[in-house]
Amino acid sequence: MRGRKRSFEKYPPCDRCKSSVHVVGYGKRSNKTSEKQTYYCKKCNHKFTPDDGFKGVRFPPEVILQAVSLSTEGFTLKQVVEEIGNHYDMRVGESTVHDWTKKYEHMLSKKELSR
Repeated sequence: MRGRKRSFEKYPPCDRCKSSVHVVGYGKRSNKTSEKQTYYCKKCNHKFTPDDGFKGVRFPPEVILQAVSLSTEGFTLKQVVEEIGNHYDMRVGESTVHDWTKKYEHMLSKKELSR
């Protein structure tokens, strides 16, 4: 037997055919905010990056989760925008923070919400 044995649990299933047996690592892709592992499915010849819940967002996930955390802790939208601006040196609108809170509130653990 050539090569080493693969553990299939560490590879995500393909977006198209849902197979994880034929998936291999295919390098990394990066954008302004992060670097992500990409994968290739040998069964259907599909290159993909698994969705981590932040697909297509403009701001880094850390900023989004911090804003949502502050919002759920009782800060007003104006205070959250000001805090994000001071801490991360980014301009974020109040409506954006409101939308993030509705969309990503479930990602915060119960522990963070009870702080």
